[in-house]
Amino acid sequence: MRRVPWPWVVSFVVAFAVLGVVLRPRATLESVGRRAIDCTISGDPDCLFALTTDEERAAYGLTPRKLEGLWATMIKPHLRVVKRGEYSRMGSPRVSGNLGLRQEVLLDSGRRTSLSSYVQMTDSGPKCPNLVTSLWLASVDLRRNGVGFLRGAERIQWLRDMAIKDKAAMEHLGLPGFYESSERGLVLWDTWIQECDSRIERLQASARANHK
Repeated sequence: MRRVPWPWVVSFVVAFAVLGVVLRPRATLESVGRRAIDCTISGDPDCLFALTTDEERAAYGLTPRKLEGLWATMIKPHLRVVKRGEYSRMGSPRVSGNLGLRQEVLLDSGRRTSLSSYVQMTDSGPKCPNLVTSLWLASVDLRRNGVGFLRGAERIQWLRDMAIKDKAAMEHLGLPGFYESSERGLVLWDTWIQECDSRIERLQASARANHK
């Protein structure tokens, strides 16, 4: 049998690997947004971790295991999807460089709700900033249990009350607060709850002034 020269084999393997990189579809804001919703439903910790930014990882000491615990505690008991609808966009990526996606879902309880993702272009490609906060907010909405759509002071009050309820569990998971931005860093739960109180007071005062 004729032997193939070793350098040819090496060249073929290298060329095949390069071709695979070239042909692999590039991640886009929309493809990552869809993946974020998929991962929220499946709870795949490695998938969720891959979506996070370096800044958020550093702020929490974030690991796939922490995300796995967050999903198992806050999302899994309330998210049993039996049917998924179409995606809808929120915002224009051409204008802002980021994209929000929403997907309507039907739960096994018969309730219809929606899951959303927010994606931003970074130096490392499309990522989901503040993923931990997004997952917690998703769990809050999944636990509304008949509470209708809230806005303004009522919405902030609802989030404040849920933060008080979830604070101990989140701290036990190694998630002691909200990572808001690189400028502000990690805001501890107690601080965030106090800020909610201040915002509620301002909104209520404004509402009273408008009714005079």
